[in-house]
Amino acid sequence: MVDKQQHQRGDAAGPTGHDRTSTRVLRVGCALLPKKVTRYLTPKMMETAALHGILLQQVDYTRSLLTQGTFDVILHKLRANPAWEHFLHEYKAAHPEVCIIDRLDRIRALHNRATMLTPLKGEGITLAQPQQQQQQQQLVRIQAPLQVEIPEGATEAD
Repeated sequence: MVDKQQHQRGDAAGPTGHDRTSTRVLRVGCALLPKKVTRYLTPKMMETAALHGILLQQVDYTRSLLTQGTFDVILHKLRANPAWEHFLHEYKAAHPEVCIIDRLDRIRALHNRATMLTPLKGEGITLAQPQQQQQQQQLVRIQAPLQVEIPEGATEAD
């Protein structure tokens, strides 16, 4: 079993038994709602990440991140919340090198899943890749996948 200090130093043996003294472990703090932890931080996901030198660690979004260890990346899937925002800003101030995935100023609550893909309906959106020298510009069209809305209370007979 690898202790916490070994992981923090990045010198622990990985799950395959390889010595990681020459390879630094990337520590990713994952802030998820309890119902999402079981879906995303599965044993298989943790094992696969570890094989690639990534340590996924669940963080408690109700406590200061400063008391929960050192992270290279903080990945969070939480709605805006004043306490959580404070914890993130506090951690970022103390550790400016940390990468926070899903910047707070870019998060918007999704109020209606039925309309979230509206901009992609019909013709969708066409994106152009930057032109390379002497090459024809490539266009990529993004369209919404087929969506079916089932009203609350509907039965299979409906």
